[in-house]
Amino acid sequence: MKHDIDSQPSSFAGVGRYFRIVEAAGRIRVRFYFRNGTEYETTIFSGIGVRFPNDRYPEPFTKYELSSDTAQQIEVFAGDVEYTDNRTEGLQFIPVAGERVEFSQTQVTETAAEVVPPKADRRKVTFQVVNGTAFIGDSGVTVSNGLKLVTGSSIEFDSAAAFSMVSPQAETADVRIVEELN
Repeated sequence: MKHDIDSQPSSFAGVGRYFRIVEAAGRIRVRFYFRNGTEYETTIFSGIGVRFPNDRYPEPFTKYELSSDTAQQIEVFAGDVEYTDNRTEGLQFIPVAGERVEFSQTQVTETAAEVVPPKADRRKVTFQVVNGTAFIGDSGVTVSNGLKLVTGSSIEFDSAAAFSMVSPQAETADVRIVEELN
């Protein structure tokens, strides 16, 4: 479904347990409304989905509100079956009470830089290379000692440590980062 949105929340009918932003620019704020009166709000990017399992959400959502800092037309999926595609494999998260999920994007260049600082409340961090080649490691990462990630690949760490990345000379990598926090 395509929706025109802006900074003011717009409501849309849609029943289901699965929701995904198929195409959008930047962060999209989403608020879900459930039959039992429960509400859930999150901020997600294009390609990221939300799943509401039966054990935590006994009723499916019945509508959702969308807003963005940018006026735009976006495409979403909402329904009872899960929408999957290869672009986002491994980046699906189940939000539950007490958890936070933070999304970010960075351009990795030939100069090594910290892309994720240490966070004591982080349980998991996922890196996905959307375009280019990047090497990941600690503050001393180089193309010789880092773990190589190429377009379409992702890696997940159960760690609160800092991570740095670097790209080969004269190349820039577009990287998405998702952190699960307590």
